Amino acid sequence: MSYVSASVLAASPPFELQALALQHIKVLGSSGLTLPVAGQVASDAREKARMETWERWRSDLLAEDAVRAHRGVRAFLPNWQAWRDRGRLPLTLRMTQVLTGHRAFGDYLLRIRREMTDTCHQCQEEQDTAQQTLEFCPAWADQRRVLQLAICESLAPSVIVHAMLRGQREYLAFRSFCEQVMLARELAERVRHQTSINIKSELQILWITNRLEKLQCAYLSILSSLIDDVATDSKENTTTHIVKTTTDLY
Repeated sequence: MSYVSASVLAASPPFELQALALQHIKVLGSSGLTLPVAGQVASDAREKARMETWERWRSDLLAEDAVRAHRGVRAFLPNWQAWRDRGRLPLTLRMTQVLTGHRAFGDYLLRIRREMTDTCHQCQEEQDTAQQTLEFCPAWADQRRVLQLAICESLAPSVIVHAMLRGQREYLAFRSFCEQVMLARELAERVRHQTSINIKSELQILWITNRLEKLQCAYLSILSSLIDDVATDSKENTTTHIVKTTTDLY
């Protein structure tokens, strides 16, 4: 997952923006005001700096999105104020995978060359993406039906984030969908991986067996040739000995 997406999901502005906000608060805090007034000014300054930080962050994200789109960022930009005021949601690993499209989906795995194709292994028809898993793949129809009953809207990422911020029921429904579906996908991937390892092992065994058979044939051929050579030499030596003996007799 990119730093941009991770920071948005964690509701944590980039360090450079946080540093600018702290510097602004420090300048206001050293203005020489009396303690009660200074305390109120500092509190107001912190809140103002926080709002400005989030607005500047939003502007930076919009500029970044125009150059390089981030699925996770686009899910939160339409819900920016609610996300800012809420702070964060306890997102699990599998929830972040579905929201961002990272790590577990065919289009991403093909891009990083961990898969040879981006076709969905479940339906064998569509491109395997986070949105295809969330909204279309027939393998997850039952889990999807439960999620749609809770959200009562489309399953676009921004709509899901809005629904999760709206209430616990919606949040739990999305978390349940992600945990069930992604766990099933992980188990299926392990089976495919193990099957691939077994096939590779069998191919290696066949290759080794074939090589041994070829070596054995070559060895037998060489051995047969050596035996023939020895037999020929022995026969020639015997003939030479007979001729020599006959010559000596005469």
